[in-house]
Amino acid sequence: MAHSFRRQNFHESQFNHLKCRLINFCETHFFESNGKVVLSKDEKENLSKIFNWVIGYRINVNLNKGLMITGDYGTGKSVLMKAIVKFIDEYYSDKIVTNGIPSPLYVISHDISNAYIEQNITLLNKMKTTSVLAIDDLGYEPKKVVSFGTEQHPFEEIMMYRYDRRRTILITTNLSLKQIGELYGEHVKDRLKQMVYIIEFKGESKRK
Repeated sequence: MAHSFRRQNFHESQFNHLKCRLINFCETHFFESNGKVVLSKDEKENLSKIFNWVIGYRINVNLNKGLMITGDYGTGKSVLMKAIVKFIDEYYSDKIVTNGIPSPLYVISHDISNAYIEQNITLLNKMKTTSVLAIDDLGYEPKKVVSFGTEQHPFEEIMMYRYDRRRTILITTNLSLKQIGELYGEHVKDRLKQMVYIIEFKGESKRK
């Protein structure tokens, strides 16, 4: 059985250090090579929300409720996802903390559909049961696949399994919540609303 994702009790003196650590994990994306800060006010606020969630600090958080980072192309969603996964692994891993959790499982959305097509049972079971599952670029994978003559709906099945067992899920996507409902169904959208806090990044692409 997977452990619950339980945040540590950090001391006040650790707050600024930890926040710098999270920003450092993604600074290569958000900062120019000359050191000029390119974060907008909204981006800074979003990073603060993400930081507060990841350490459970100064906010009333549901310890098993995850994040969905949504927004335009090139706004840093994937970089942030990797930073969050690295931060969780560094501060909550069972390698670091007594009664910690296994390392978060990071997958790209196509990995989910491919696991069903190839009947990769090991990966499928891990995506269902791991304490923290991070799905990058949701919406690019096929909504349904056929494996050995059976039609399956990869994301829906993984998400529903985790929903029933209150397992933490992290998602990045270019889709809005409304578009998720249109693509995967209203029942998926409604459950996802219960499973995640939604943070939206706007603005022009930072890719150059």
